Amino acid sequence: MKYLFAILFSLSSLYSYSQLPDGSIAPDFTTTDVNGNSHTLYDYLDEGYTVILQISAVWSGPDWNYSSNGVLQEIWEAHGPAGEPGVSANTTDDVMILWFEGDPNTALSELENSSLGNWLAPNGVALNYPIINDDYIYDLYSISFFPSIFTICPNRILKESGQASAEAHYANLSECIAPSQGNNAALISLESTIEAIGCDLTASGNLSVLVQNLGTELLTSFTVEVFSNGESVIQIIYSGSLDVYQTTTINFGNLTIDTESIQIEITSADDNTADNTLSHFINMNNGQTSEEVTVKLLTDNYAAETYMQITDENGL
Repeated sequence: MKYLFAILFSLSSLYSYSQLPDGSIAPDFTTTDVNGNSHTLYDYLDEGYTVILQISAVWSGPDWNYSSNGVLQEIWEAHGPAGEPGVSANTTDDVMILWFEGDPNTALSELENSSLGNWLAPNGVALNYPIINDDYIYDLYSISFFPSIFTICPNRILKESGQASAEAHYANLSECIAPSQGNNAALISLESTIEAIGCDLTASGNLSVLVQNLGTELLTSFTVEVFSNGESVIQIIYSGSLDVYQTTTINFGNLTIDTESIQIEITSADDNTADNTLSHFINMNNGQTSEEVTVKLLTDNYAAETYMQITDENGL
């Protein structure tokens, strides 16, 4: 039984890592709610709204309890889009809420007839924000548990905000980054497969970075450069057209590095240098050590039948 528990725990940990991490660019989507209204995520973001996205399952008790508590309904009333049903005339008009039934194994009819109750009106109170049944969202947002609740800023960056209070949800808006004046190419994140090569103090692999236009001007060109030991390894000049909040991936291809730390920088003229640098640490040891190692082999009563061989990466 202990072994079974360990296996289940490992699987749970594995799934938890599949969730979109904080700081990711939220994938865009267009969907239709139960009333036939169309919703496109990036359209709301481009209009300046912060989007709270709840992805639920009709069989989930925690989902039901959170919806029944009326937290999102409270946010909708005080901060939702002006003129929408249930939104106060004094709304701050800066939040959009989209609620999804995201379990691909449940039918549309279960929104009203689930074992927990009517999701369109939990505890008899009708919800005014859009209710959507769309299986596509499950894979698009790499859902690994219900409810999954995200706050998505106008610059498309998301964070998992969870089952927070209405006040805490709205406080998340203060973390959203507005575009700075002028020209601003911003380094958002990097992806790397660079790892040590054998026993040599070198590492090799692919490196790419995500760049976003976080300025008010159209971004048509910028230079991004990789440095190792203060020396330039590779430089790429981007030429194109990125509107505010649009992103592009710069792929440096396969690189060979001889230091544990590299720096990626926007080196062209930029009106905001605060987001021009990313650092990346590389483990050059690759599991190797210069210390003396003792290997003990515990055998059963048939030690003569036991064989062990220690080899390097070449089988030698």
